[in-house]
Amino acid sequence: MKWKSKKTLEKIEKNIYVLILSAGIVLIWRGLWGMLDLYLLPENLPLSYVVSILLGIGILYFHNHDLDELVEVEDEDVPIKV
Repeated sequence: MKWKSKKTLEKIEKNIYVLILSAGIVLIWRGLWGMLDLYLLPENLPLSYVVSILLGIGILYFHNHDLDELVEVEDEDVPIKV
């Protein structure tokens, strides 16, 4: 198969890379969710959910709200609002 340009091939490679990374993130999230269901207050799910939310908020708060490092803009043609 002949590609129109090297830039098109690079975009396709980036998209495949993003899909693979996304699958990895979802699998980690699924595993953590399952472990929390099994071990974090399994007899009281509503309390387990509240504790999980508070732990998540605490992690984000104590990280000084520094989530900008999660966003990396490689293509300046696409505006990303954070």
